[in-house]
Amino acid sequence: MKTTLDSTVVITCEPEEFAEGSEVVANEEPVKILNQGVEVWNAWRRAYPAITPVLTAADLIAVDLTGANLSGANLIWANLSGANLLNANLHSADLSSADLLDANLHGASLIHANLSFADLRIRDLRAAAEFVLIATTR
Repeated sequence: MKTTLDSTVVITCEPEEFAEGSEVVANEEPVKILNQGVEVWNAWRRAYPAITPVLTAADLIAVDLTGANLSGANLIWANLSGANLLNANLHSADLSSADLLDANLHGASLIHANLSFADLRIRDLRAAAEFVLIATTR
């Protein structure tokens, strides 16, 4: 089954892979969908809001995730170093032990996100100052 949005293929997985009422998706499928781009990813999230994306230990180095809806996602041990998370929705995401070295978190929603043991080192001190300001004002 293929789901389309304005003639663009959004989901190319078999229906049994996304059974109705599913709570969790295996690590491999969400990565495949995310690799199709943020627009496809966000359309998939809207189509399957009950699914919790499991991106545990996903290799997302320097990936452009501008505006991505990663709310509630399991990103434990994910490598997001150098990733562009500009205006991304990370509300209630589990980023524990994730590598966020030099990730752009400007404008990202981190409300209720778990950042326990995450690597938040940022080489650009201006970006670090913005991150601290954003994190403390929410």
